[in-house]
Amino acid sequence: MEVEIRNRWQSEIARRTQVKEAELLDGAVDVAWFERLYPRLGEERWEKLYQAAKYTSSGAGHARARLFADAMLGTVTRAELEARAITKRHQDSVKAIGLLPLPENPEKKEAEIAARYEIFQEVLRTGKKFGSQRKANEKRAVEIGLENLAYTAGYDHPGRLMWALEAREAQQYQEAGLSAKADDITVTLEIDPSGEVALEVLKDDGRQLKAVPGRIKKDPEIKRLNELKRQAEKQAGRMCQSLEEAMVRGEHFSAAE
Repeated sequence: MEVEIRNRWQSEIARRTQVKEAELLDGAVDVAWFERLYPRLGEERWEKLYQAAKYTSSGAGHARARLFADAMLGTVTRAELEARAITKRHQDSVKAIGLLPLPENPEKKEAEIAARYEIFQEVLRTGKKFGSQRKANEKRAVEIGLENLAYTAGYDHPGRLMWALEAREAQQYQEAGLSAKADDITVTLEIDPSGEVALEVLKDDGRQLKAVPGRIKKDPEIKRLNELKRQAEKQAGRMCQSLEEAMVRGEHFSAAE
């Protein structure tokens, strides 16, 4: 019986949304569908459906659905969701962060998207101390949160949002400065056309060293460059994978992109 119900559900859902079944089960939301449906139902009928949700789901499914609805309607705040996500490690709150309404003002909208992206990165950073399975689950929650944020922001595909955010992050490298000097040595962060990241180490007499000498490794500016290098390497890996997936999908890019 359960298999029959699941098959029927899959058939009904496939006619109404392009979001894949596995992503829906993981917590992805078709925001456009909700935005079409809610005004047609109206507040009074929506409230009846909201209250009846617990009778139409198994396990914690109804709690997730109601949380996501609260997020899309703006009845829960980013601060509340962030607190649950970071302090309580509540994965559905991570996913719901991407569903909160965005400001209409372009500058405020961009700032809000960037702020949410930072929350996702903080969830990943603070989750490194946990076991492999917990980290994998939280990573998936962040991926779904980003997908939901992309749909909320009106992007055709989550990858488009990620590229925009990654481009902004790359710009921050330039603003932070890509060179530092300690004693008689200048260290420069370089990224070649193929995406390889390296530190160029030069002495004042023009000699190039293979690595940063131990005597200056603890210099604050040298440590900053090493951290930028690690971030750039991770970013290059993320972008490479994302672009390969875009190639497989046969996506087109505009000149601006």
